[in-house]
Amino acid sequence: MCANTDGGTVPCFTGNSITAPRVHLGRTIPKWEGSFSSTLTLFDNWSIYGLMDFKLGGLKWDHNLRIRCSLYYLCRENMYPLEYNPVDIAAYANSAYFGAAYIKGASYAKLREVAVSYRVPAELAAKIGASRATLTFAGRNLMTFTGYKGMEVEAQFGGSAYTNMEQNQIPQLRQFIFTTNLTF
Repeated sequence: MCANTDGGTVPCFTGNSITAPRVHLGRTIPKWEGSFSSTLTLFDNWSIYGLMDFKLGGLKWDHNLRIRCSLYYLCRENMYPLEYNPVDIAAYANSAYFGAAYIKGASYAKLREVAVSYRVPAELAAKIGASRATLTFAGRNLMTFTGYKGMEVEAQFGGSAYTNMEQNQIPQLRQFIFTTNLTF
């Protein structure tokens, strides 16, 4: 039996159709988005740049969790059910339907980039015929801060923010980049 909108109960299934009322589980699009960046200049020639962005207040459907726990029964929750919410364990036992057990909070903040740059003195740049030269070492996708337990909080299967579903995405790769900018 399922709860109805009047505080009573209704059969969850009649034949092959769902008869229980639909329930809004929350926002798939984050309520808040933003970023912070700053550049600090040291000793005239050195600078340090940082960028952090965030998305807060959205939910995500963890389809990887559904596959592991409901189709193949290969998750810790099924092996040690007494350690988890019995409502979720019951939902995992019914692999034919997509319930709230797979909807997870998807708020996060990411340290997108930290870069250290050195502006070469003009007299050294002139030795190679340049009027300016800058050397930069940067790291990208360095850290993710989130309570989301799936593979990648930012990934979206099918590219739609409407569904905000994760399935088979790999996390963004951490990158380290060295660049040289020359002005002639």
